[in-house]
Amino acid sequence: MGESAVPVEVVQTESGWQLLRGGEPYFVKGAGGEDHLDLLAKIGGNSIRTWGQGQLDVRTWPDGRVASLLDLAHERGITVCAGFWVGHPRHGFDYDDAEAVDRQLQEKIEFVRKWKHHPAVLMWAVGNEVEMQADPERIFPEINRMARAVKAEDPTRPTIGIIAGVWPDKAEQFARLCPDIDILGINVYGGAVVIPEELERQGYDGPYMVTEYGVLGPWESAKTDWDSPIEQNSTQKASFFGRSYDEAIGSRPDHALGGYAFLWGQKQERTETWFNLFLKSGEKIASVDVLAERWTGGYPAGQSPRVGTIESSLARARVAAGSEHEAMIEAGDADGDPLEFRWVVKRETSDAKTGGDAEAEPETIDDAVIATSGSSATVRVPDESGPYRLFVFVYDGKGGAGTSNVPFYVE
Repeated sequence: MGESAVPVEVVQTESGWQLLRGGEPYFVKGAGGEDHLDLLAKIGGNSIRTWGQGQLDVRTWPDGRVASLLDLAHERGITVCAGFWVGHPRHGFDYDDAEAVDRQLQEKIEFVRKWKHHPAVLMWAVGNEVEMQADPERIFPEINRMARAVKAEDPTRPTIGIIAGVWPDKAEQFARLCPDIDILGINVYGGAVVIPEELERQGYDGPYMVTEYGVLGPWESAKTDWDSPIEQNSTQKASFFGRSYDEAIGSRPDHALGGYAFLWGQKQERTETWFNLFLKSGEKIASVDVLAERWTGGYPAGQSPRVGTIESSLARARVAAGSEHEAMIEAGDADGDPLEFRWVVKRETSDAKTGGDAEAEPETIDDAVIATSGSSATVRVPDESGPYRLFVFVYDGKGGAGTSNVPFYVE
């Protein structure tokens, strides 16, 4: 590439903590993921976050180009918070196995050595939620040791340690046990709005970034009486994104260095739509428009459709096998585009995981939607008992979409 690393540092000024890149202030307007980079740059985004070493590898992209993710990001003026996966005790990694710990440390040093000269690297993320379902008092010193080794290999970039929320006292523990880590990274969803207050309560006065934020997670949402979580529709998600950004990031310019919205892409995690800013077919939802407004001060042209909650006798109900139900959705488009509607019934996932672990996508019931008429549909529920969801996808034909779903249970 012929270009060299751009130095990045965290400094404390009279007005608070600040990230400097190449000596200039750099506030992170970021997203977690590696897709849709052109759109990210277009709406004012300047950084992406990765989780594992392999994401940076040179590979063949859908357009046939062979390049690293760092190359693609740099060409678009986007930096990368480069993450390397650190073993989780909940996945079986044993931090009392000195040989395994040392081997892991050496792998991370080699990863940093491989990429440290690339100008797109903004910082090194030392693991992700490693302390989940483990003792932070045991894990944080190991993460700090790794960060210290990373800084010895590359003193030109900061390190960030990323944890799952800050409760009950993890910010205090991080400050005490991770003195060699430059930035506290917090993954937080429903609790994003109280992060500044909680950090103050724990006495954390250092710089932080919200490294994952977005919608209410399945673990913090209301549930049906059979324990299926109720997902926000895409319009509710957009509003929640905006509030989370304003409270967790925008309200603390003296401590917050920016953040990474989750997920800038698509994955199955409880449902195929729960955390995603894009559909499988590539359309963006309204949360992307909200991010654009926060990053640039104005909403973009071509906003995604607005949708309501599905109205149906199916919604959050126990119903008889083989029974028929009507469903409808209210939807609109700020640009006046004509809307198309797709209705789908799926089984509730039987593979729900925690911490973003990979899940199998549940079965689609192809013959359940027996008639549609624009924003309404007729559904004949399956004969097999169990939990299901009715989804509607609303498209504007110009790259925008809205989504809504409701769980139901066949008796």
